[in-house]
Amino acid sequence: MIRRLSYYDTFDWRLFNQSLLLFSLHNSLGLRNIGDEQILFSLNFKKVPQFIWDFPETELKRHLKPFIKMRRLIKLVDLTSHTVPYRVLNADEKTVVWLSFETIRSRSRSNPFTIGTQIWIMPVKGYDKHSAKVKKHIQRLGFMPSTNEDVYYQALYEAGLEPGGYSAKLNLNLKPEMHADEATRTIFRFLLKVIKVNEPQIKHDIDTEILHDYRVAVRRTRSALAWDKKIFDPNLISRFQKDLAFVGKLSNEMRDLDVY
Repeated sequence: MIRRLSYYDTFDWRLFNQSLLLFSLHNSLGLRNIGDEQILFSLNFKKVPQFIWDFPETELKRHLKPFIKMRRLIKLVDLTSHTVPYRVLNADEKTVVWLSFETIRSRSRSNPFTIGTQIWIMPVKGYDKHSAKVKKHIQRLGFMPSTNEDVYYQALYEAGLEPGGYSAKLNLNLKPEMHADEATRTIFRFLLKVIKVNEPQIKHDIDTEILHDYRVAVRRTRSALAWDKKIFDPNLISRFQKDLAFVGKLSNEMRDLDVY
């Protein structure tokens, strides 16, 4: 059996920050906690919803709405799960254990990778002893119980993604003993990162918050430049305030359209 597995989140990792994992498997969309295989809510679909208002009125929508809000869901990783089932029979040729050999690979042509292979042991009711024997036998063959993290982490790592790697919220490690110039540079570096992460995404028009975060970071940088004229050279401050004002104006019309 070959099934398509994909993981979704917003650009700023809103679901990951709530320890939630949204995934599609075949034609079903599911939500679970990271590290827990139990499905909290599920939904059959013909097309994966992009915004919360695209979801039908279900428990899944009601649970996601407070976190996603206006942001668009984007596909993080696209995988293929290839599963081969096996039956373990007793002397009477009754199925006492189901085995499933699974291989998970990426579907990306530009960045192909294999996450790994694993054997799933699925006991049959009334034959618990048989599944225990099968487990011991598989271990004697050299297979070990999985100690890996959630497949989600492995998939993101292989795809070169850092879960939770972006947030526009100011979360800085500023210390009281820092000099004013050092602290201000720390703030500027963070705001510059926000600007550079969002800038190439603006043309893709993923959602309105991409441009919003970009403009807020530009405005915050301009405001920080005006804190204290004694920290940096006044001529340097004047130059960057003018440059940042120019950059901000370039996106005025686009932001007006987003608001309208």
